[in-house]
Amino acid sequence: MALGTAVFLELFWLDFFPAGTFIPPQSLLALFLVLTTATLLGVDSPPEIALLLAAALPMGWVGSRVERFQRSLQDVSYNVLVNSARRGSGYAPGKLVKRSLAQTVVLSFLLFLALQTLFLFTFRAVFAAAGDIVRAVPLGWTHLWVIATLGPLLSLRHRVPYLYLLGAAGIVGAALWLLTLWPLETLFPGQIP
Repeated sequence: MALGTAVFLELFWLDFFPAGTFIPPQSLLALFLVLTTATLLGVDSPPEIALLLAAALPMGWVGSRVERFQRSLQDVSYNVLVNSARRGSGYAPGKLVKRSLAQTVVLSFLLFLALQTLFLFTFRAVFAAAGDIVRAVPLGWTHLWVIATLGPLLSLRHRVPYLYLLGAAGIVGAALWLLTLWPLETLFPGQIP
């Protein structure tokens, strides 16, 4: 379960890489939320994990917002460091690094604690109310990984793969729509088991 979840998140967010000032989604935050919630609630089926993954994906973006906020707090420390270096007195980068690490640890822990509490209460109620319905969805790890491969496809940044994706989605959507209108049993009577 852990490897499958990690592969899903890495593939899904492959398009987002840290370049310049861009802060990508925190896939480890989403991964830990899914794994701890699944472990504490005893969840192990792919449909249940898919529901947890769907809820955890936006939390990766929440984590990047908190990191951006933390970096803005560090701008003040940077200015203090530059001013003390210019004056030549009180230049103590070690103290600023320790303060920055402590701030990162505290903010990350509080964010994880708050989100994990929200996930536990929410999904305990969801799985108690509709756990049988969720587990009945015919979904496997292969389906999740196919969904996750949209990340590498979108990272190509070319129109042709996008058009193929759009065309394939249109064909699959049309086929599913046609199957709702004319089930295979009516088209091929006695041939479908």
